[in-house]
Amino acid sequence: MLDSEDYWPTTEEEAEAEYFVECSCGEDQFETAVGFTFYDDGPTSDIRWVSIAVRCTTDGLIGYCASWKIGYGPSHHLVDSV
Repeated sequence: MLDSEDYWPTTEEEAEAEYFVECSCGEDQFETAVGFTFYDDGPTSDIRWVSIAVRCTTDGLIGYCASWKIGYGPSHHLVDSV
């Protein structure tokens, strides 16, 4: 995600992949949020972690989908990509 297009699946791989998130209420429509943690409080600090969360549009239940560590810098530009 964000700047990982080199690692995205090919069209053929994507056609075979199954991506599915479902709420415990049975619905599959969500609002999505991206969160960042930074190495320090500076305005251009490098990103330490990126996290993805979803909220069910039917019952409001919030779920945590994924997170990953950013292992390079500078990385603050990723904030502008969401």
